[in-house]
Amino acid sequence: MTDQTYSKQFWRFADAQEDSLMRYIESLDIADRTAQVFYRFRPDELDELMTPTAVSRLHRETESWIQNGLDERSWRLLVRDIQNRRQIRNREALAIWLLAAFSVYYQDIYLRTGQMIEGIAENTYRIAFEDAHAITGTGRCVPPGQKNINEWMKDVTPSFGRTFINMLWIEALYNRDTLLARYQTAGENGAHFDPDSLENQRKFKNIEKRLLARSKPTSSEPQGHHGIIDKQMTSITGRSVMKAMKDAKISRYRFIAVIDSVTTDACRALNGQIFSITEAKFGVNVPPISIDGSGNQIPHPCRSIIRAIPDAAFRKDAETRET
Repeated sequence: MTDQTYSKQFWRFADAQEDSLMRYIESLDIADRTAQVFYRFRPDELDELMTPTAVSRLHRETESWIQNGLDERSWRLLVRDIQNRRQIRNREALAIWLLAAFSVYYQDIYLRTGQMIEGIAENTYRIAFEDAHAITGTGRCVPPGQKNINEWMKDVTPSFGRTFINMLWIEALYNRDTLLARYQTAGENGAHFDPDSLENQRKFKNIEKRLLARSKPTSSEPQGHHGIIDKQMTSITGRSVMKAMKDAKISRYRFIAVIDSVTTDACRALNGQIFSITEAKFGVNVPPISIDGSGNQIPHPCRSIIRAIPDAAFRKDAETRET
């Protein structure tokens, strides 16, 4: 099997799964969710205090969000502050409900992404293990399970230096604040803020694209998707391949970069290089490559993979199989 054929097996499957996830994300319709929040409030009443009944309702809703799994630490701290107060202005409530709309949206995406990645990780592992086991003839096939995925999802992702859930929380805060700023600007200018306007619809499309969007394909080899979710997926793909290598008792591997118009210089430099398993380091010589030769962080790593290669005792057999 050629390196190109080997590489394609991973990314074709992953791209198909991410295409399906993208359709799911679009169906969540975050634009409609946030519009419903704005329709609860009158612009001329934002500086007024909420009624005691409305405050009690807000307390109940914030508590239910935590009980339903929205338990990011920063969110819990915010909710505890709100529940200790009896006087809350409508403006604050608007900000809280908007943040909740985005947070529930991203929580849903987090869970669905985990399900998708579990399937991709298993497929990745089996391809890599079968290829590696053909070289060593030893080891035991133990695909990553839900426990592995849960642990990997909680680890810092090299591509953005944060955990996946923390990155989504930052997105929720950023999108809430951006939307509120546009709402406030419209009010200051005496204009009507329409949540369903074409401009706002374009903004929401950009939110989806930051999560997961397709790169522009080239005639030779498309890079597939890009965005926050793809960074997480490629990170766990790298971990899955490395697990397969170790389970098959491989001692060396070759770096294979997908070469096209968006391949980073770092991946081009690594392409074809051989490394010992003992010197393997995620983000440096195990994909996704997130650091260039000068130690600078790469904004978005290109698609690449590693492949087991035989030791001297197995080299001749391997060359025979390739021909």
